[in-house]
Amino acid sequence: MNSINNKKLFMADNSKGNGFKQKSSKGNNGPNKPEDNFAWSKIIRLVFGWGAVIIAAVIIMQMFKTSSTNYVNISYNQYLKILDKENVKSAIITKSDVNDYYFKAKLKTPEILKIKGKDVTVKDISVYLPEPLIKEQQTIWIDKKINYSFTKESNEWMNILLGLLPWIIIIGVWIFIMKRMQGAGGGSKGIFSFGKSKAKLISQPSQKITFRDVAGVDEAKFELHEVIEFLKEPTKFQKLGG
Repeated sequence: MNSINNKKLFMADNSKGNGFKQKSSKGNNGPNKPEDNFAWSKIIRLVFGWGAVIIAAVIIMQMFKTSSTNYVNISYNQYLKILDKENVKSAIITKSDVNDYYFKAKLKTPEILKIKGKDVTVKDISVYLPEPLIKEQQTIWIDKKINYSFTKESNEWMNILLGLLPWIIIIGVWIFIMKRMQGAGGGSKGIFSFGKSKAKLISQPSQKITFRDVAGVDEAKFELHEVIEFLKEPTKFQKLGG
């Protein structure tokens, strides 16, 4: 009876120990932590954030530049009257992209003109001139001894944006390619893991039983003692029918 009880206790203790080992092995071989994702969202926010700042700065600079000289749009008849008075000091004729012209002039003395039903004191004027009238008007300007020059209208902020557009496209394509490579390679390290195998070696926990696991078990000691006695006196066991 004692040997049977000891055997049960040994099996129970061994099962508890094995259970503890299995739990610990599960804890050690738990799911791998996901690799830190590359901060694509931060890069995108950074690129587009700085892009928005640059665009806003260009627009503000353009607004300040255009507001430095306040040209008042007047009618063609008002323009002819001012020419008759010879009140034009200097003029810049700006050619637009659609071959239209704008006569922008500084007056010698301010004029009080009717603008949208209100009397407005005007120092600088702007009037639209169709292309067929330019040659005729040039003759008048020369006769009136007006200092004038031609220039082409340039939208500076649009030119800057057009200059930045190729870089924005290149950065966008680069981010797209990097994200595709990241998705194909798995994590940020996937970008540089060309040709590497994705196979993973999974090692199952091995359970080992040592002499310490059976130390102190009386049943094992008793059986070992019987083996030793048999080796010393085999005839004794033969007489007993062993």
